[in-house]
Order: sequence, then C-alpha cells, then structure tokens
Amino acid sequence: WPLDMYIMMDQSGSMSSTINLAGTITKWKAVTDGLSSFFTKQPVNADLGVGIQFFPLPVKPWSSFAACTQGGNECAASSLCIGTDIGYVCLDKCQDETTCGGGECIAVTDGSFCMNDTCDANVYATPEVAVGKLADTKAGVLAAMAAHGPLTMTPTVPALAGAIQYAKSYAPQHAD
Repeated sequence: WPLDMYIMMDQSGSMSSTINLAGTITKWKAVTDGLSSFFTKQPVNADLGVGIQFFPLPVKPWSSFAACTQGGNECAASSLCIGTDIGYVCLDKCQDETTCGGGECIAVTDGSFCMNDTCDANVYATPEVAVGKLADTKAGVLAAMAAHGPLTMTPTVPALAGAIQYAKSYAPQHAD
C-alpha cells in the first residue's frame, strides 16, 4: 500500500526550546534533522508520497513590522511594542478579530494587538510543497524546511483543520 503524508510542521516559538541537557539541540533541529535523514538516508518505498506546510504562517511578512525595544517609544500610535520569539516588533492595535486580517486579537495590559499568525484554515490547506512521490518532492521539502524556523504562536486548530481539508481534497483524486 502506498503512503502519502502531508506534513503540517510546527514552526512555533516553542520549537526553539532545547531538548538535551547541554542546551544545544532545539526541537526544530531534532525534527528537521530526523525528517531529512528519513528522506535522504533511509531506504524508502518508491510509492511514498510527501508534501509539507508550516504553522504558524504570518498574515503579513514579518519584515513589514518595525523593530522596537522593550519599554521604548519607537512604535506609531496605532501599534504596540510586543516581544515575540523573533524579537520586539511594533504590532497593530486591534479591537477584535475582524480588524486583524485573519490573525488573533490578543489583550495585554496596554491594550490589544493583532498577532501576526494566521488563524485561517484555508491558508494551511494550501501546501508549500504539494504531496507527490518523494523522488519528485524531496528537494522541495528539504528546501522548505531549510527556509523556515521557529516564529511565534501556535495556531494548532486552524493548521490541523487546513491539513484535514487538504487531505479530504487530495484523497478522492488518489484512491490508490
């Protein structure tokens, strides 16, 4: 029986936590090294299909946000300086989810801000590398893993809903 895998890979900030006593191996490194080894070193069934997407995905490119310092006044009046796993950035203020463009509105002491992680399952239902025979997708999957890394929050529910949505659309076309 052939196996097709759609990997929904966690790239949340917790993936930068270390897993060994020396504090040198992160969860991210362990997972990417393990998958890379599986795809490149292990004898793999020629029928194995692999595709991948990551979560969280940003609503807007992280490079579009100004950097700030904790307690600094660098942010415009329409944003708040928020510490994330990628540093302090000026994130847009919000009243509720409708003003966040698909992200979450999070309340803090100074107000509320739009977290830049998309909560839209449809976004996660679109793979970065579509499921295909490993011989055809291996380079793309490895390149995608190399291009990503731990970011911020963990929108697990929309990510898994998107993965299920993709699998449901993929399965009828690949009944074998």
